[in-house]
Amino acid sequence: MPVKGQRPGTFTKMFCHSPESWTQMWEKEIFEKGQVKVNTVLRELNMAVERKERAVPLEEGIKFYWLAWSVERL
Repeated sequence: MPVKGQRPGTFTKMFCHSPESWTQMWEKEIFEKGQVKVNTVLRELNMAVERKERAVPLEEGIKFYWLAWSVERL
């Protein structure tokens, strides 16, 4: 999500990272600063994907995000 925290809505409780919190986790909690290079891209999705890999339109006002990321050890 754009801001880290609990996902709002009707889902079970789910913590979601922001690009910044994901980067911070890798650079400060898993590795020390300067040991990895973290790249993140947050995309808002127009369709939700159900368990059977069938895309369905999102309900009005509900947003889903996809955080694409990579971690490179330096």
